[in-house]
Amino acid sequence: MLFQPEGPVSPQVRAAVYRVMADLPGVTSQGEARDPHGRTGQAFIRDGEVWEGATSSSRVIIDQGTGLPLAVQDFERPGGPVTGYTVLLAATSTDGPPA
Repeated sequence: MLFQPEGPVSPQVRAAVYRVMADLPGVTSQGEARDPHGRTGQAFIRDGEVWEGATSSSRVIIDQGTGLPLAVQDFERPGGPVTGYTVLLAATSTDGPPA
């Protein structure tokens, strides 16, 4: 897994996560890409071993203007079909009860 958005974080924490992500072995830029909702961002992908020599890929698409993750996509194998994805539609902080 490359990066999984789990809720709102400060811009400083997000920047630190991206710096760590950039240093992971096998992370490469794919340039501009569209998420499952058609939004455009910068994509980064990492191929990794899952188990017993099998590989998978994980790609994060980041909004270039805000730095927020738009989506994370998982692939069966490098260049293979999508096996799952997470789309981030909003990230906010609140003191109120869950919606």
